[in-house]
Amino acid sequence: ASAAGAEEKRAARSELDRDLRRQYLEFRLQWGTEQRPFDGFDRWFGDGPNNAQIASVALYNDWLPAFQALLAAQGGSVERFHDAVRRLAALSTRERHAALDALMPPGQ
Repeated sequence: ASAAGAEEKRAARSELDRDLRRQYLEFRLQWGTEQRPFDGFDRWFGDGPNNAQIASVALYNDWLPAFQALLAAQGGSVERFHDAVRRLAALSTRERHAALDALMPPGQ
């Protein structure tokens, strides 16, 4: 959405991709060892995250506070939480978003 030209946007995206990959390589060592690095996201980072992958992470993070509130409303019961999520999934997109918005903490 910026006013930057296409070439400038591509260069910025390449820089972000390099930075993300560097951070992941550091993370691999923190969660593993030099002899056996953590490799749980190697496939995700294989060719570099694409727009769909990045959008899925953004969407997850956008609704995370609502789902945390939903879990708390179920007394921490994962079984009841899953039941509540199934009920949300049965709603129309508009109704589901309204229900999730209502669960969001103030200021989120």
